[in-house]
Amino acid sequence: MGTYWGRQAFLKAKTLLGKPYRFGGNYPPLGKSDGTDCSGLAQWAYHAVGIDLTRTTFTQFRQYVATGAYCNGDLLFFAGSDGTAANPGHVGLFAGYGIIGPKQHSWFGTGNPRTGKLIVLNAPYTGDPNGIRFDYASNIGPVVAHTRPGISRRDPK
Repeated sequence: MGTYWGRQAFLKAKTLLGKPYRFGGNYPPLGKSDGTDCSGLAQWAYHAVGIDLTRTTFTQFRQYVATGAYCNGDLLFFAGSDGTAANPGHVGLFAGYGIIGPKQHSWFGTGNPRTGKLIVLNAPYTGDPNGIRFDYASNIGPVVAHTRPGISRRDPK
């Protein structure tokens, strides 16, 4: 259960590819800003499909649980520069396994962790001119946890 909602949130988040990073920012309808940070991206994407997330990575980490293998749209948590493994400071949405394309705005999936790298859709800290982008999880750091918002909601048939 819940995998449908993750896919839908992921598709919403993809519409923001290339938009700028802004610490503490999030996109409407949750607020007015010219950019978003990692937790704002997750919150906005899930809000768009009817699932409410708290505002910060520190609280999103505790809000939902996940079981089993990663599914599209699951939230992957990283220690980040302002957190720890027990209290992560960075979050991204699981995209799949594959190879990232130019400008990090596309990726080509293999679907297999043996033949492709783990890819995350995220708003990186750096203020990178490519803005919200796909990134290899290994460039961010080890995944310390993952959750599946919507896990308690029945997927439509």
